[in-house]
Amino acid sequence: VRITDDEVWKIVGYVKRLGSQGNLEKAPGDASAGRAVYQKMGCATCHRIGGDGGNLGPELTSVGRRRGLTFLHESLVKPDADIPINYRGVQVVLKSGQTVTGIRLNRDDLSIQLRDTRDNLRSFLMDNVQEVRYDKPSLMPPYASMNQKDLGDLIAYLNSLKGAQ
Repeated sequence: VRITDDEVWKIVGYVKRLGSQGNLEKAPGDASAGRAVYQKMGCATCHRIGGDGGNLGPELTSVGRRRGLTFLHESLVKPDADIPINYRGVQVVLKSGQTVTGIRLNRDDLSIQLRDTRDNLRSFLMDNVQEVRYDKPSLMPPYASMNQKDLGDLIAYLNSLKGAQ
């Protein structure tokens, strides 16, 4: 099937719009107040903006360009709704009885590697593992009960994060 140059450019335009969904929307909240909420709630423990923050959750430097307001809201109030596979929670239960929770980085027949909830890289030989559980899909707590003004301001802050354009 051959397509015309005009059709190719229409497809390119459509894909570009998908990749910059958040640029089309402006959140009604106060972004600077939302930045204070982000800091107060300890979001940087798991999320990175620019060079600051943790690695346990998705990087947020340009989340406002890539994601629309509906997605940002749902990510905060129902984080289990859409979790990228590389951020799904895992629990490794060792034969010693210790349980380590984090995100799976790699697994093969001999070992499993994960980033634990303290942002440490961990590796375990499968001979020492009793069980691997994928029953806790999101490590991020839901913020459905957050004060609505704080939630709106936090969404405005995340929406303002456009990254390098």
